[in-house]
Amino acid sequence: MLEGWTDRLPPLHGDLTTLREVGASDVYSLFTLFSDPAVTAYMAPPPPTLAKFAGFVAWSQQQRAEGHGVCFGIVPEGMTAAVGILQVRFDPTKTGAQWGFVVRNHFWSTGLFADAVNPLVEFAFRTMHVERLEARIARRNQGAHAAVQKLGARFESTLESS
Repeated sequence: MLEGWTDRLPPLHGDLTTLREVGASDVYSLFTLFSDPAVTAYMAPPPPTLAKFAGFVAWSQQQRAEGHGVCFGIVPEGMTAAVGILQVRFDPTKTGAQWGFVVRNHFWSTGLFADAVNPLVEFAFRTMHVERLEARIARRNQGAHAAVQKLGARFESTLESS
């Protein structure tokens, strides 16, 4: 695996997906995803305009270059547009990192998420040298809780202030 992940991200491959760093070509498709009420019901408010979403993409690339984290677009086999994102961000107050995800609702319960997460987790531990991954999921998002539990994650605590 590429050790210089802060210089550029390699594509990561599952059986059904390719993960690649989010880029300018993803702005419209991901902005559309992040504008879907079925998706946004479970997340913090996304950037409200295409221009601000383009700023998020540029910020993600800057964060990678500075060694603070990565943001991959999830591209299903046979497609070119990203249908979701997977992020890993270092938590400066802990030895681990926080990871998060957003996937277009059309792909919920299809196996796409688990297929994409496996290469991401391997990359985080082996290449980024993460010691621990934490996911923060809205309490009401039972589908996301079930998805990460299928991966082997376990519930540890509830953050009342988040």
